[in-house]
Amino acid sequence: MGDHTACGSAICHGINLYAFRYSLLQLAVEYDMPGAAQRAKNIVNSAIQKCRNVDILSCTLEGKPAIHPDIRGAALYGAVKSSNELSYTHIENIWETDRTERKLTRAQRLEVFRALTASPDHRKAKDFLRELTHDVSVSPDDYSNYIEWSDPNVVDNLVDILMGGNNQTLYTPNARVVLKNIWKYPSRTRLNKLRKTMNDIRGKCDDNRINGDRCRWLENTINNLANRVAVMESFKNGIVCHSSFDLHPYPMLLCFV
Repeated sequence: MGDHTACGSAICHGINLYAFRYSLLQLAVEYDMPGAAQRAKNIVNSAIQKCRNVDILSCTLEGKPAIHPDIRGAALYGAVKSSNELSYTHIENIWETDRTERKLTRAQRLEVFRALTASPDHRKAKDFLRELTHDVSVSPDDYSNYIEWSDPNVVDNLVDILMGGNNQTLYTPNARVVLKNIWKYPSRTRLNKLRKTMNDIRGKCDDNRINGDRCRWLENTINNLANRVAVMESFKNGIVCHSSFDLHPYPMLLCFV
């Protein structure tokens, strides 16, 4: 296989030969082990250089040997986490191509979106989120499956994306799925961001410029998250809390020293 046929070079053969090593790298990137993101960035950079004259989408994500399936998700994700502009542009190109050609599988689309949402630059992730939150043809379940909810960096980025721009974005069915998943992974920073948003729109709620039921739903979501943060922090402080998160209209929290 020559250099002009889907990256038939040493980088491709090496990645195929040592797939197990890269499955370990995927775990290393996810757990922020020292050097893992940099290693992933190097792999992506090498593959991009080798693929310069080859169709990027095919070379990277369609099973051709530029990046082995066991590494491509970790490599893209790790490269973006290391703030590598070259890899970010590469991901943007893949995403833009797929918007018209629709070649990616669901799993591949998740890999690309996961990398986009992990980046501090939200340009394409914000566009994607805006499209999905207003696309009635995409169900909330489909939407939530695009997102790596267990990654706190991804979830925090989604909070930032949702908090920006038109607050109406918060009240679409798909945005509700985002918020419901957000409070499954509690943090004080996340709670404060949501509270700030609630304070920003409270005046609109009070004068009925925003549907009252939606405002109450958001406030209840924030209360739920506050309870979860209290439980999380209480365990750190040696206090045991029991909480009922779904009581309406307000959750209840009982703590015992």
